[in-house]
Amino acid sequence: MDKDKLIVKQQLEIEDLKKRLSEMKKAEDDVHSILFRIGAPLNDNCDGYSHKQLQPFIEIARKMGF
Repeated sequence: MDKDKLIVKQQLEIEDLKKRLSEMKKAEDDVHSILFRIGAPLNDNCDGYSHKQLQPFIEIARKMGF
């Protein structure tokens, strides 16, 4: 593979990775919203979970780095 083809291949891979990263960040935001369903501006617990019920969600959030 010559230099120009390699550069094109790498640039295409970079663009694909940027797109995938953007999609993953959006999915991360969606997961956070689903896990906690906290409503703004009052930060209501929309599903009425108790502190004990929220614990698995909090653990998932920690693992995901939220």
